Amino acid sequence: MMRKHLRKLAGVLLALVMAVSLLPVTASASPSSIWVGGVELASGEYLATGATEATATAPADNYAYYNDGVLTLKNFRYSGKGAQRSSGAYVVYAAADLTLRLEGSSALEQTDSSVVSCGIYAGGDVTVSAVDGGELSVSAAGGNGIEAHSLTVNSGKLTVLAPWALYLNGGLGKLTASAGMNIFALKKDSLDHRLVAYD
Repeated sequence: MMRKHLRKLAGVLLALVMAVSLLPVTASASPSSIWVGGVELASGEYLATGATEATATAPADNYAYYNDGVLTLKNFRYSGKGAQRSSGAYVVYAAADLTLRLEGSSALEQTDSSVVSCGIYAGGDVTVSAVDGGELSVSAAGGNGIEAHSLTVNSGKLTVLAPWALYLNGGLGKLTASAGMNIFALKKDSLDHRLVAYD
């Protein structure tokens, strides 16, 4: 009799565990920090053009600002190797989804062709939006201009110049553009070796 009750109890517990495993799980899509131009930015921090340290104080102009998955670039300029990570060098490195908010004209240039490099890397999706016609130019000397799962350009102008301009989910990602976009890939054997312009 006791065995019968234990089996029923075990069956109910198993059914409960299986039901709970079907519930959706939400994960944080925005990392607590990202790397911009070789400097780690925690949420709420700024990086002025030419600076080597992040600050909590907002510069008047020419800065990058990170907050909860959104990187605002306001007339920000960077040219150099970027952040060295285990798999290469990146001007902007985010472990998850990243939204870029463009104000004014910004430029990100990864200059070291001796390493695998990338202008912008996100471990998730990249979304680009602009304020008052903001624009961004991204270039990488030795790799991908933008590497992410997908790229969506909602507004503003995005120009990408790199040996492999876009690397979206290993070639399976999605590109959506409802704003001005120019993509130049410098390798003839890459899938996107032609100029692609979306207006």
